[in-house]
Amino acid sequence: MAVPTGLHEAATALGLRPAFVLRHITAPVALRYAFPGLANLWMVVIKNTPLVSVVGLEDFIRSAGTAGQNTKEYLLFFTIVIVVYLALSAISMVVQARLETHLNRNFAFGSAR
Repeated sequence: MAVPTGLHEAATALGLRPAFVLRHITAPVALRYAFPGLANLWMVVIKNTPLVSVVGLEDFIRSAGTAGQNTKEYLLFFTIVIVVYLALSAISMVVQARLETHLNRNFAFGSAR
């Protein structure tokens, strides 16, 4: 719905193949609008799903609690958990910001003069 019908009609009028139209016209425009929601979904998944983050947050915290009980150094292990998840989130956010900049590189923002 975000892709104007005029783009598809113009590509058809030029005689472009459907695969070319999808790859070079429709998908980039649609992805530009869908990317922010997908990025938010990725952050939720990375924090809640053990399949994506190798070890889920709850499993990681439980392991830190067990290690803290054995060594009586709770702060050390919970700090490691926090640092790992902050690093993972920060790296994801940097990658997402760069992808969003790349997707919007030819998109004019603001008012035209």
